[in-house]
Amino acid sequence: MLPIGVNTWVWVSPLTDGDLAALAPRVAGWGFDVIELPVENPGDWDPGRAADVLAEHGLRASVALVMPPGRELVHASADVVRETQDYLRHVVDVAVRVGAPAIGGPAYSSVGRTWLLSAEERRAAYRELRHNLAPVVDYAAERGVRVGVEALNRYETSLVNTVEQALEAIPENCGIMLDSYHMNIEEKSPAEAVRLAGERVAHIQVCGTDRGAPGDDHFDWKSFIDAVHEIGYSGPLVIESFTAENRTIATAASIWRPLARSQDALATDGLAFLRAL
Repeated sequence: MLPIGVNTWVWVSPLTDGDLAALAPRVAGWGFDVIELPVENPGDWDPGRAADVLAEHGLRASVALVMPPGRELVHASADVVRETQDYLRHVVDVAVRVGAPAIGGPAYSSVGRTWLLSAEERRAAYRELRHNLAPVVDYAAERGVRVGVEALNRYETSLVNTVEQALEAIPENCGIMLDSYHMNIEEKSPAEAVRLAGERVAHIQVCGTDRGAPGDDHFDWKSFIDAVHEIGYSGPLVIESFTAENRTIATAASIWRPLARSQDALATDGLAFLRAL
């Protein structure tokens, strides 16, 4: 049985030490195996304290990288690229400290940044991405951490929308993070996209097609999970959704209404569905 996790964005943003201390016992008590910790800004929460809290409650960690405006690895100044690489290395260090085997997210451009690319411009952007991401991937590999690059839907990026594009865009030793929400929009067959990604899959996030609980939607979960098993993936399935109570994150993720009867229910209903599946 695959481990099941949940991202703290279901309840809070940004995460703090106090938030994690309150959430960890609840998440563990519900039966989750993993809690996903977003690094929105270095210093929001202390990785050492987090490691202690997770150990106390028998939870494993996964770590999400975050790309707000100003974090860019393509079509940006040398200073911005260097600062973004430094941020990503910091996220790797956080993963090492909390024992997470991978970091995942759109490690190429800020979420919401879109521009039209010709075929040649896209090839050039991918060459630039591979060049600028490679030092981070090497840094992570030296520390036993995989980088999972996430394809986002067309409304959140114009650069990497599908697994096929991700495979073209990233260095050969870089992994891919799958997200069922984006795959439902962009992939002709999410299950076939899983198979295409194959052993490159470093991490998987899941949620309903409306960003609510997995299972309370129209996604073909059986074929998706069958494909996940076929490729030999043994990492966690992490429920990622967002709270509408934080204006910034609600706007960024377009969360305009409640997606479940409560945020706790979103997590626990999703957990029950995934366990049964």
